[in-house]
Amino acid sequence: MFFIIEINDSSSYSVDTVEVSDYTAVHYTTTSGSEWNSSVTEYFFITTDQYIYTLTANYFTDATEGFGARFRGMMDTFIIQ
Repeated sequence: MFFIIEINDSSSYSVDTVEVSDYTAVHYTTTSGSEWNSSVTEYFFITTDQYIYTLTANYFTDATEGFGARFRGMMDTFIIQ
């Protein structure tokens, strides 16, 4: 399975591995600029034997400390049953 994430010339991005609840996720972050209203998109890919789960967050740079922190708190409750 392949994922295509479009990154514009004006975007910056980072890739790392993070822990989400009890799972390891590949984490991609794209940012469209440095202004307060620049778009930030985070993708978290969790792979199991049968499925790939995608958690996605979209917010403005100004909301990183608030919404970004809340979204990570919500992700810590993610359970695969």
